[in-house]
Amino acid sequence: MNFSTRLNNNMIYAPISVKCSNDPCIQEIEALFGITGFGIYIKLLLQIYQNGYFLNWTNTTLRLFCRNNGVRIKQVNDVIEQLMIGNLINREKYQNFQVLTSAEIQERFFKVMYRCDEAFIYKCLILCDKLPKNVSIINYTEPSDVNTQPVTEPSDVNTQPVTEPSDVNTQPVTELSDVNTQPVTETSSVHKLSTNLIQSNLTQSTSTESNRNKFIKERQVDKKNTVPDSSGVFNEILKNQNLSIENKLLQLNNLKKANKTNSALIIKIEIAEMTLNAEKEEKEKISAKKENE
Repeated sequence: MNFSTRLNNNMIYAPISVKCSNDPCIQEIEALFGITGFGIYIKLLLQIYQNGYFLNWTNTTLRLFCRNNGVRIKQVNDVIEQLMIGNLINREKYQNFQVLTSAEIQERFFKVMYRCDEAFIYKCLILCDKLPKNVSIINYTEPSDVNTQPVTEPSDVNTQPVTEPSDVNTQPVTELSDVNTQPVTETSSVHKLSTNLIQSNLTQSTSTESNRNKFIKERQVDKKNTVPDSSGVFNEILKNQNLSIENKLLQLNNLKKANKTNSALIIKIEIAEMTLNAEKEEKEKISAKKENE
C-alpha cells in the first residue's frame, strides 16, 4: 500500500538516544556488519522521521536509499531483518503494508509533535497504547483515480463506401521511341570520385585506430596513478590497536578533509568519531572515579 505523506507530519528535528548503541539488537548489527550496519540504521531513522512516523518501503525506495548512501541492497535488507528480530522495526506492519515503523518510533514522534495544533496517524498503523489529544486518527482508503467510464467508439469514423476514382487513365501504354539504347560508360570523373572516397575512409579508419590506442595508454597510466581506496585507510585506522583515541580522531579528521566529496565515507567517519568520543568520555569517567577513591 502507498500511504499518503502529505499530512504535514514531517519533522525537522528527531531526538536519538546517545545510548542507542548499547541496545543488544544494535550491538548484534555492528558485530555482523560493522560500523556500516549502524550507519544504515541511523539513516533509516532519519528518513522515517523526515517522513513522519513511517516510511513507505518499496523496491524504488530501496534502490534510491542504496544509491544515495553508497551501500548494497543485500546489506540494507539484512540490517532491516535484524531490526525486525530486535523489534526496532515492526514485522507485521512491514509484511501487511510495506512500511517501516515501530512503537518506539511512534512514541518518539508524538513526543515531538505534541506542541503542534494537530497531527495525524493511520488507524491501521497504530502501535502505541496511548495517543496524545492533538492526534487525529484517519482511515486508509485506496486511491480512486481509475477511469470507470465505458469506452465508446469514435463518432468521426467515415462510413461512406469507398468508390473507385474516375480519373484513372485507361489508355494503353505505348513504348517510347526516344529511349536511349546506347550502353552506359563509366566516366573518368566518377572513377576519380570513388578513389577519393576510398582514400578518405582509409585515412579516417587509421585516425580512429590511433585515437583508440592513445585512449588505452592513457587509461593504463591512470590505473598506475590511482589513489589508494579511502575505505581501506578508514578500516586500518579503526583496527590499529597501537593508536590512541586522540590519534585515531586526528587521522579520521584528516581523512575527512581529504575526501569531502565522498558522502558515504564522510557518514562512516562521523559515526566512528561519535563512537570514539563516547569511549573517550567513558575512560575519563573511570579514571576520575579511581582518582577519587
